[in-house]
Amino acid sequence: MAVGYQEEYVRAGRSLKRALKRSSLRRPLRAVKRRADELALVFASRQDRRHALSGPRQAWRVKRDYQISFLRDAGLQPQHRLLDLGCGTLRGGIPIINVLDDGHYWGVNAREQALTAARAELVDAGLEHKRPRLIHGSDFDLLHLGVKFDVIWAFSVLPHLDDAVLGGALRCVKEHLANDGRFFATVHLGSSKGGGSWDEFPDLRRPLDFYEKEAARADLEVLDLGALSELKHPPNVVNAFHHMLEMRAA
Repeated sequence: MAVGYQEEYVRAGRSLKRALKRSSLRRPLRAVKRRADELALVFASRQDRRHALSGPRQAWRVKRDYQISFLRDAGLQPQHRLLDLGCGTLRGGIPIINVLDDGHYWGVNAREQALTAARAELVDAGLEHKRPRLIHGSDFDLLHLGVKFDVIWAFSVLPHLDDAVLGGALRCVKEHLANDGRFFATVHLGSSKGGGSWDEFPDLRRPLDFYEKEAARADLEVLDLGALSELKHPPNVVNAFHHMLEMRAA
């Protein structure tokens, strides 16, 4: 599919979503979609069912490939230590663990159910010998690992944190980031905090200056690297319009 056609496809999809939001059919259509998704999971593969806990099941392979591709392009090396905030079901974590030296991957997630799926995914991938640390925790201010990380990663995480939790996450990043380390995070940029929800979490749109101010409170500096679709992410896959931020110690 040509890039120009992909962009038109994405724009058409967004227009349709906006029209449905204004339509009286919105609720019944959402209910039908939810039931259809539930039915599809019954017949889905084991991996599809696992990774549905981390996002749209149809996109997990693309999201997995994109994460490791981005990190390698950003200079990820086997000797680096990486902290994955919101590691979920290891949708993106498996190839990262495979690249890193033993014991150099740490993943944190708020839902024990997702971590149970992550451990099963690790076994299926035959990567237990890599000794990744998978930690259950929802309060970032209580997370003190005693380790400095070369890379901290939060893919499709910050938009699902309310303001107070986001502040704790950024303080956690500052505490655990090595002096020359980098924090990469995807965000949904917009002029307001409007948005919906995803499972039990909010799904927030925020302006860039909001992240800049919150990062400054944690003594971090922010660089907007651009939309994911400008950073080799397939433009016709969900959330390609989200932006990648890079943060470093101020």
